[in-house]
Amino acid sequence: HEVFPAPRVTSPATDEPPAFLFFGALRPNKGLDVLLEALERLRGADVRVIIAGKGDAKVESLALRAARHDPRITLELERVPLSRKRELFAAASVVVLPYTAFASQSGVLHDAYAFERPVVVTDVGALGNAVREDGTGLVARPDDPMHLAEQMLAALKPRRWADMSRTAAVIRQERS
Repeated sequence: HEVFPAPRVTSPATDEPPAFLFFGALRPNKGLDVLLEALERLRGADVRVIIAGKGDAKVESLALRAARHDPRITLELERVPLSRKRELFAAASVVVLPYTAFASQSGVLHDAYAFERPVVVTDVGALGNAVREDGTGLVARPDDPMHLAEQMLAALKPRRWADMSRTAAVIRQERS
């Protein structure tokens, strides 16, 4: 999967809580329900979740309900233009891909690499193997909100975050 060129971005703003980005086509297999359950388990943590994309009506409805009840969630239910995509990835601390089923590879994973963002993925399809081999993030068990929450917090540890971000930058160069 090619990593498309993206402008270099700095580390996310430190004056705001860290943000996890859930980006792209909203489909049932993308695991938004698992992410929202993980966020519930992080009730006391000072984190944010940005959900951006458009897709399945039921998944959109789930996102709307969650955003109404949890002020830590920012929701952009629309097709995201390239300029906004750049802003969203720049604002993200970590990109999260909590897929429940997947038989391919993810463009969003490679977008994260383009913006030098660490990832938290689930071990489905090629995602878990790719992230383990690349060293760009952490892998959670699929359909396990507690493990996902643990991995999300672990990805925010400063040294780990910096190491994964640097590795994503290397992948960006190798695959662009």
